[in-house]
This record gives sequence, structure tokens and C-alpha cells, in this order.
Amino acid sequence: MKVFAAVITCIIFISMPLKPGRDTVYPELQEYREELKDYISILKTEIADKETELEGLDEELSKLEEEHSRLLAESIRIKERIDSLTQTEHE
Repeated sequence: MKVFAAVITCIIFISMPLKPGRDTVYPELQEYREELKDYISILKTEIADKETELEGLDEELSKLEEEHSRLLAESIRIKERIDSLTQTEHE
């Protein structure tokens, strides 16, 4: 959450127009703004990468849930079969 707040603060700072002559008085301010733009670009790329990774994990989780359901149903069928065989042996 702190990273998100920092990004928002950076975006607001970068989008603020400089007054004429200010960047000549504070040339490091323009450099700082450019660095912030670069960091924001990097963060956007990392977010996109994480979203792609998350989509892949969601698909994998869905497959595992389906497999779990299938195995659970198979387990129930096997248990019922064992129970029915046990009952017929006792009769």
C-alpha cells in the first residue's frame, strides 16, 4: 500500500506544471522528475508482469480444483464400492 501511495504522489508531482524559469533555478528538479517517470515506467512493467503471472496461477489453480473434485468423486466411488463389497462378504 505504501508503494501505491508513493506512486500516486509521484504521478501528482510529475503532472504539476513547472513555472517558467523554475527548472533553470532548480535543474535537479527536472532530473528528479525524469527519474520518477522512469521509476513509474518500471513499476507499470512490473505490475503488468505480476498480473500476467497471476493469470497463469489462476488457470493453474482452476485446473487443480477440477482435479481435486475429480479425485474426491473417485474416492467416494471407491469407498462406496469397498463398503458394498464388505457388506456382501458379511452376508
